[in-house]
Amino acid sequence: MHQPFTTLNFLQIKLMDYLTSTLIWILGTFGMATIIVNSQIMLPVRNFLTFSKMIKDDEGNYTEVVERKFKLFGKLVNCILCMGFWSGVFWGLLYWHPFSKCEAHYVLDTLFAGCFGAATTWITYLIIYPMMQGK
Repeated sequence: MHQPFTTLNFLQIKLMDYLTSTLIWILGTFGMATIIVNSQIMLPVRNFLTFSKMIKDDEGNYTEVVERKFKLFGKLVNCILCMGFWSGVFWGLLYWHPFSKCEAHYVLDTLFAGCFGAATTWITYLIIYPMMQGK
């Protein structure tokens, strides 16, 4: 039997639409950060920004020394939390962010989107990374 259209039904539909959009945004932010930090596709970029070399000491032991060509970007592309923040800012500016319903200042909305992106990326990474490693 078909239910009549009510205000409650309308609110439920709007809430589900918002939650779906938020979930898609979280997954997009996590996906972008993961691709930049962990994927083989971005490995040449990460290697260009950061390279390491092995140095042999007097006893014949090798030590890996990491040299950053571009210190800021070298750290950024190797940090999932940092990339989560900037992915959140990117998607917040380009597309949509969970705080778009708030009546806050545009700069604060973007900052909140970055913080929310970093938090959700980090939490998702902590849940999914052990599965990626077979644990």
